[in-house]
Amino acid sequence: MITNKNIILIVISLMMVLQSADGSRKDTPGAEIMDNLKFHTFFTEPQKVYLHLDKAEYKAGEAIWFKAYLLDGIRHDPFTDSTNIYIELIHSDGNIMEMRVLLAEKGFAAGEIYLGDNMPDGNYIIRAYTDWMLNFGEEYYYARHLYINNPEYANRIPRGEVRKNRRFNRKLSRMGGDHQPASFTEGVRHFFWELFNSEDHQVAFFPEGGHLVEGTANRVAFKVADLLGYGLDAEGEIIDSNGETVAPVMTGFAGIGVFEIVPEENTTYTARISVDGGGYRNYELPEARTGGYSLRADKDGKQIRVIVSSAVNSGVPPDSRELLLLGHTRGEPYFAQTFDLEEGIREIIIDKASFPSGIAHFTVFQEPHRPVAERLIFINRDDELTFSSVVQAERKGDRLDMQLIVRDGTGNPVEGNFSLSAVAGRPGIETHRMDMLSYLLFDSDLKGMSEEIHEHFKSGAGSEEFIDLLLLTHGWRRFDWDDVISGELPDIRVTPSRGLNVRGQLFDPAKNESLTNYPVLLEITNGYDDLFSTRTGRDGNFAFTELFYEGVITAKLSSQRLPANHPPVFKLNLRGERRYDYEPGIYTREMAITSRGDDWSRQRRPSRRDPSEREVASQLYGTPDQTIFIDYDKTTERDLYEVLRQRATGLRFEGGEIIIRGRTSLVMSNEARFMVDGIFVDRSTFLNMYPRDVERIEIFRGTSAAIFGIRGATGVILAYTRRPGYDGFKDALEFSMLGYHTPAQFYTDIVEISDNPALAGNTGKTIHWDPELVSGDDGIINFRIPLVEGMERMVLTIEGAGFTGGVGSAEFTVEIE
Repeated sequence: MITNKNIILIVISLMMVLQSADGSRKDTPGAEIMDNLKFHTFFTEPQKVYLHLDKAEYKAGEAIWFKAYLLDGIRHDPFTDSTNIYIELIHSDGNIMEMRVLLAEKGFAAGEIYLGDNMPDGNYIIRAYTDWMLNFGEEYYYARHLYINNPEYANRIPRGEVRKNRRFNRKLSRMGGDHQPASFTEGVRHFFWELFNSEDHQVAFFPEGGHLVEGTANRVAFKVADLLGYGLDAEGEIIDSNGETVAPVMTGFAGIGVFEIVPEENTTYTARISVDGGGYRNYELPEARTGGYSLRADKDGKQIRVIVSSAVNSGVPPDSRELLLLGHTRGEPYFAQTFDLEEGIREIIIDKASFPSGIAHFTVFQEPHRPVAERLIFINRDDELTFSSVVQAERKGDRLDMQLIVRDGTGNPVEGNFSLSAVAGRPGIETHRMDMLSYLLFDSDLKGMSEEIHEHFKSGAGSEEFIDLLLLTHGWRRFDWDDVISGELPDIRVTPSRGLNVRGQLFDPAKNESLTNYPVLLEITNGYDDLFSTRTGRDGNFAFTELFYEGVITAKLSSQRLPANHPPVFKLNLRGERRYDYEPGIYTREMAITSRGDDWSRQRRPSRRDPSEREVASQLYGTPDQTIFIDYDKTTERDLYEVLRQRATGLRFEGGEIIIRGRTSLVMSNEARFMVDGIFVDRSTFLNMYPRDVERIEIFRGTSAAIFGIRGATGVILAYTRRPGYDGFKDALEFSMLGYHTPAQFYTDIVEISDNPALAGNTGKTIHWDPELVSGDDGIINFRIPLVEGMERMVLTIEGAGFTGGVGSAEFTVEIE
């Protein structure tokens, strides 16, 4: 399919070829690499999603209120095209518990996830992504660790989950077990070196520029952390092979330290380090390179001083080869200069103002286009949006009227879209861990960035120096230079969606072959009665696109019968069905529930004395979580739906759907799968069955459903009929589908602060949430916060983006008199 972007790519490619042919850019330093980088950035068109959550920690029975911001990944402007954003709440066991799909208009969307009373207590990840991000891997998704508190879950937790929680805590107490922080295992491909693991911590060394080089001054950062990546205190010394102390070492904030060393020829070096006051251990440093390149970068006022050096000793001749220093931010090049090292060293002065705020990535290239050293530094232009009070907050009875003005870095008022949360609670509660500005400037571009960067970024004095030190221990993640230089582009499998999609394949089950050019009908059945038609393409694929529906909708796919007079089989392309590989982070906590509660009761088992509730000797799929036997003479239910409503336990009936867990996928939602005599059938066929035709119903949920594979991820309800066999063939496939989420109006159930137990814990209570604050051309935002009896303190957090660019975050503590 030829799109506008395809045409633009062809034109740009042709222009680059013509420029190369006539040599018009021959004299421009690094022209070829810069052109390749620009083309790579244009082609990948990076996007970033950020979620502003109303607070940091939650309890069952509350809602996670969120505002989604979709931004251009280079300039951080709101993304103007309408597109889908997918939100997933994932438990630490890897199951997607809830899912939302939002339609982002001009870069903004909002919603909520209600945390039901059955929500398991424990660690979670909330993440967000777009269709376009699916092309580049999960490392580009927004993701954040949460803990959801539900002490009542101890009274209904399955025994298997208790054991799982204990194993989780044992692993966490060993500081992560086999888990390694991405900052240690995913450093820059060409330059990262040396990681040491022990049973309770790890130590890594990061020479500035990428390698130790003989005969030159090398600055080396190092980090000591537990196996989850949380920094530890350590001290010691660097010793050479003659037993002489070369440099003392000591960690500071986040377990990071730095030392300087001039490696000598034929000399090895060892770090002797004590962690948290324990015994000393030795860590051998690799041998320094002879004739390599050392890169050093420092900020001096308005300038960046970059020093590139190479050893000129022991008979090694001066390096006269031409080198290139290239600097970019988020894939846009801003600096390039060629130079040589005939004197063994070169200092290059760069104007900081030539770079935007964010991570500047400097790389030294040796011909032909081989990267040999690199350095990341942080540029702060102080151009973020700021929020300040216009007038003193005024209390009017049971409300607080406030007015803020939004300004850009030059002090001019800004028109924009913002979100605001107000959280009440005792002093010292943690209201937020991540803010929009630091996420966009750091986490979204760097591998394994620790979440503790946010606190230091907001701390003010000295933060930039620490951040530059921290950047020595992290690698750039947006692209690999090998791909850029070779011109290799990622495979684009998913195009941005405008509207909802239903995609799949059509098969002939008798021949197990796909059906080409076959008609397919899609009917939206719950109150819409909309009908769409298409035909299958190559390999039997079909797609219905640009569908716009809200909430959960029911749909039906159908096609004409095959020549053998049986219907074809539909295979839908599902999202959200696979398990997620949970990786602990520094905010991961031990599971609070490691034993059953005092009111825990075993699920009722069938009585041996009741012949209608007899045990089944042979189980085809293992032991179910519940078995319902249907007595032919005694049953009074009209269909299996009534049987489940009256006799099944642990099921939720929402909008006509039977739910074991919350919403976890776009198509097929999270309704349990249905089987009759071992064959998966559509919900209508199953639920409308006459109970007297059924001998028993088995319900599989959680780990017991694992035997069904990915199709059992949402639980399985299986019916065994009294008659032998069931053909399973139907002319239509009925399914439920997750439409666009409609945001609920914010509400709070606080009656009186002093009586609210949420405020005695660590979660606080959200008393106000407004995701649709808009400033005018004067930059003014007016809002009103309700006050309730007993409230003494609240924390306001506001975040957002200007319509024409610029992002900002601010937090205010308000004492209520």
